[in-house]
Amino acid sequence: MGPRLACAGSPADAAAMKAPPAGSAETTTVVHGAMGRALEVLSPAGDAAVVTRVRLDDAGAASASLVRLVALYMLTFAWRSASSRTSP
Repeated sequence: MGPRLACAGSPADAAAMKAPPAGSAETTTVVHGAMGRALEVLSPAGDAAVVTRVRLDDAGAASASLVRLVALYMLTFAWRSASSRTSP
């Protein structure tokens, strides 16, 4: 994989996130980050990969973040599905 294109959040968590090997499948993993437990989601997208970490320890904030993550995931793959049907 190439260079990191964008990153937000804790600098310690960002430094701990490593590029997945080329050809990686979509995965979810519970990891232990700088701020505690987190859910790490890997979503390959062509030549790129989206790696997202959502903290699990703060129940109130994590549930809102998880809802946003699921919404982003659904929107991304609905768009990919729709665009693949319209491509020649």
